Amino acid sequence: MSFRVEATEDARKQLAETTRWLTENAPSKHRHLVTELLEVERHLSRLPHLGTHYPRRPGVLRTLLRRSQIWVFDRVQTAKRTVRVVAFWHTSRGKRPPL
Repeated sequence: MSFRVEATEDARKQLAETTRWLTENAPSKHRHLVTELLEVERHLSRLPHLGTHYPRRPGVLRTLLRRSQIWVFDRVQTAKRTVRVVAFWHTSRGKRPPL
């Protein structure tokens, strides 16, 4: 059985900002981002505990999209069979995402 993967409103806004920036400043990374997002969604739906534990926030996992350098932060809701993405955060931003 697979899990549903969904993103919070804040995560969708972060992704939109990142997509806009990559489109204007790093088109090749933008192409990687699209491919990697599809891959991570597929993987998370099958292996919801795919990421590593984020030590600063219990219950949050993170997965790095290597080519586009985006962290995907998520929480697994086992009873609802849902992976809830709570943040998309580019590695160059330095500071931690608001979770």
